[in-house]
Amino acid sequence: MSNELVEYEKTQLQRKYPEFKALLKEYRDGILLFDITDQKVWSKAVKDSVGLKEFYENNKQNYIWPDRVEADIFSSNDKKIIKSAYKLAKKGKIKSDSIVNFLNKSSQLNIKLESGVFETEDHEYLKNKDWKSGLNKAQMIDGKYVFCNIKKQLPSQPKMLSEARGLITAAYQEFLEKEWLSELEKKHKIVVNDAVLYSIKQK
Repeated sequence: MSNELVEYEKTQLQRKYPEFKALLKEYRDGILLFDITDQKVWSKAVKDSVGLKEFYENNKQNYIWPDRVEADIFSSNDKKIIKSAYKLAKKGKIKSDSIVNFLNKSSQLNIKLESGVFETEDHEYLKNKDWKSGLNKAQMIDGKYVFCNIKKQLPSQPKMLSEARGLITAAYQEFLEKEWLSELEKKHKIVVNDAVLYSIKQK
């Protein structure tokens, strides 16, 4: 009998307690909004590969690589070490990492190598330096001896979709959300009850 009373009492909570009813409605509305937003925006942006690609093609100018280079950058505190590295690199018989391994036998701090693709304006040894394609002689930069082997010059260009998928997907989600809200505004007229609004403000 007591269990039946408890179950019955549960069915009366929303009638007896308006605050609970309002909280429950807010909770349900929140879940509903989350599910609809997921369908219209979040999951759609991830699953809609055709739409994402079209959005990228229309907005690729917003995702631009700055000037870059593919390079090997050697740096050392020791002028003799950097000269030895340069001579070995100039001969072109052994790879850059092998040069470093050979010169670092006595100490791993003798010489450092950075290999990869670098943004020229974002690297301490490339920024504002007139490095040419190919092997460049050593320069003194910020107290270190540095020389570069510029393998390829990569001028500013749009990023491929695969290179900026996270940023583009986020922007596509924002685009889808704006489109969805615009559709809702066209379908449903928003009416503000000024009396209720100002009564809340006064409280």
